[in-house]
Amino acid sequence: MPNGTGLPRLGAPALAHQRKTSIQNPSIDIGKYRVSPLTRRLPDHRYAASVSIRSGSGIHTHDRVLRLIPLFDSSADAIRYAMDQAQAWLREQHSPTSPFTPHEERTWPRKN
Repeated sequence: MPNGTGLPRLGAPALAHQRKTSIQNPSIDIGKYRVSPLTRRLPDHRYAASVSIRSGSGIHTHDRVLRLIPLFDSSADAIRYAMDQAQAWLREQHSPTSPFTPHEERTWPRKN
C-alpha cells in the first residue's frame, strides 16, 4: 500500500527480515575513535563483516566504513575480524611511516 511518497510501504515481514540479517554489535572507543563492528547474515548462512570508524562530533563527525571481503561461518568470527582490521587501519593511519598526516589527507595540493 502506498505511503504518500509513491513508493510501496515496507510491511512488518520486510522489516523483520532486515532486522534478522543486519546486526550492529556494541561499539568501543579507541582513542578519539568509536569503532563499531557490523555483521550481516547472507542467504547462504555465512556472515559478511564491515566496521565503522567514527571520529569527531556534531557537524564535524567523520565516519569511515570498511566493507571486508572474507565471509565467515559465525557472527563472532566476523566481529573479531572486523575489530582486528579496524585496529590495523588505525595503526597505519598513525604510524610515523604513513605517507599522509590526517591534515594532508584532506587537502588538495596548492596551485602556484
